Amino acid sequence: MPHIGEFQTPPPKQGQFTPTDTSGAGLVLTTALCDWILTGGLVHARYRISYPATADVSNAALSLPFQHATGASGLAATGTVQSGVAQAAHWFIDQGSSELRIYPVGSFTRARNVDLSNQPLYFSVTYKPVP
Repeated sequence: MPHIGEFQTPPPKQGQFTPTDTSGAGLVLTTALCDWILTGGLVHARYRISYPATADVSNAALSLPFQHATGASGLAATGTVQSGVAQAAHWFIDQGSSELRIYPVGSFTRARNVDLSNQPLYFSVTYKPVP
């Protein structure tokens, strides 16, 4: 029989990170606030960034603070992006990926960098990182 406190979760770890454009376009993002907390085997990351002015038509993608795990859960992560002016979007992370992809609401076609030109983006992600 376990004793009280025997199965305590380790204290959370936290930090800040600077997301990068992983679309291949080499865009320099403006970072207002990007931080993460790792607790209970999950990472919760907050993004507050702005895309630069661009006409690049590559698919939009951003780095994660930690690589997404593959395995038993069989799940990818998904959520909503809030933007200053542009229509809201969804993000998606494949298992084992280290990048977050952005899709316009109601679309299975990825957002392009030009679609996010001069746009502030505010969102958070929660996913299981590689141990």
